[in-house]
Amino acid sequence: MKQSTELTTYEKEYASMILKLDETVGIILDELQQLGIDDNTMIVFTSDNGHEVYYRQEGRTTGRQNNLNGERLDDITSKFYSETCGDVFNGNDGMGGLKFSNWEGGTRVPYLVRFPGTITPNTESNHMLANYDFMPTLAELLGIEMPQDKDGVSYLPTLLEQPDAQQSHEWIVYASRLGPALVNSDGWKLRYINQLDSFQLYHLLSDYREENDVSSEHPDIVSRLSQWMLNACDGDYHNGTPQAHLAEIPNRN
Repeated sequence: MKQSTELTTYEKEYASMILKLDETVGIILDELQQLGIDDNTMIVFTSDNGHEVYYRQEGRTTGRQNNLNGERLDDITSKFYSETCGDVFNGNDGMGGLKFSNWEGGTRVPYLVRFPGTITPNTESNHMLANYDFMPTLAELLGIEMPQDKDGVSYLPTLLEQPDAQQSHEWIVYASRLGPALVNSDGWKLRYINQLDSFQLYHLLSDYREENDVSSEHPDIVSRLSQWMLNACDGDYHNGTPQAHLAEIPNRN
């Protein structure tokens, strides 16, 4: 049977969202230009964590829970990939996982900065940052002192192409429904799986798709990163899940 190449209703809606986003950004840029402040305005374009799939069609795209062969994805030993689960948009750029997981496809985001006359156009950086780095960056740009208890690191030196002045995160940690993950500045990533009380280790610089768990080969790295992770989770890895921080609803009965 010949497979249809016509976009489904969900795919059309998804494409429409992208077009609407492009149109809206254009409206903002046009307004800045009309106000005469286009060349004196820094624009940061990013998103919340990771890619998600909101459309499905039997035999063509599966959403987040199964691959095209009907096999269940557990986000532990099996995970979402665009080609195995049928994401026509390849929204995670070939990485594994989706939003709500701590695979790279579920956590990485686009991060574009435009500042005419200050930032060189069409340049790229490998500097590791998190969204909470925006506030100290803006504070440094404006010459405002930051509170001492914040985790963010200004990336203004990177924007200004001053690598010698750039401070870096030694590591960044984030939560997921299965447990926390930690990535360090050398590209090592440690995942903790709460339900199995186990770790997985990946080297992102050589394993972009997170296909090779090398935790058994590098117990020293697992030990070092797990201590950092435990400290970030206030002594309990289970704090590395969003549900650990849900507020209890008072019993009114």
